Amino acid sequence: PMQICLLMGIIGYIIIYAAGIWVKSYYLFAVGVIWNNFFGNTPGIALVYFGRIFHGPQRNLYVGLVMAMLMLGGAVGGLVAMPFVLDPENGENFFGSVWLAVALTIIIFFMVTIFVVEAEQEDGEDKPHPSTTPKMAAYILWMTIIASSLDTAGDEGLRMARSTILSALFPEWSTIARQNYLLIGTIVVAFSSGAMLSAIKHIFGLPKLAVLGCAATMITQVVLSIDGISSAPFIAIW
Repeated sequence: PMQICLLMGIIGYIIIYAAGIWVKSYYLFAVGVIWNNFFGNTPGIALVYFGRIFHGPQRNLYVGLVMAMLMLGGAVGGLVAMPFVLDPENGENFFGSVWLAVALTIIIFFMVTIFVVEAEQEDGEDKPHPSTTPKMAAYILWMTIIASSLDTAGDEGLRMARSTILSALFPEWSTIARQNYLLIGTIVVAFSSGAMLSAIKHIFGLPKLAVLGCAATMITQVVLSIDGISSAPFIAIW
């Protein structure tokens, strides 16, 4: 599954590049973004993988690290794309960063193929499984997949708010130094969120926390879309 997601991600990047450079179509660009979001479930696969190969406190540690890397990856990606956005100032070279993303994805594909081992089966996993998934379980799985895809699209919007949109609205924040400040802030928020999640997930349960997180994403995007907001509130809300 990880290899499939990575390969489909490369196709999505090419669709995005074709939309911006060859076809010049916003709708094709949107298709590419949705495609990448749909196959962008590598963090979820990593969570399941580490959850199977580790047990007890080690499992919680590595699952937490994967969640932190999920947040940091988007922040670092925005920082890497910044030179393409700022030179020239109109972002003409922005789509050139797609080929950097393709190259990194290819490298990761081969690293996963070479170094990642299959998770060992736990006791009882070799027993025959039911031939069909119960209707309610299938319904929950499909709803989770669709909701996760849509939520990932929302997270992508927030990453763009920190990088591209923030730099366009407030040019003083387009410098590498200030982007590094935002990256440090993202790191602090990532680890704080992980610690908070570990502390309260047993109280509220993961489903309620997931709904709360999606609601926070929606509210943040609505507030950031208000005209006339200054840089300090924009960054604080983000």
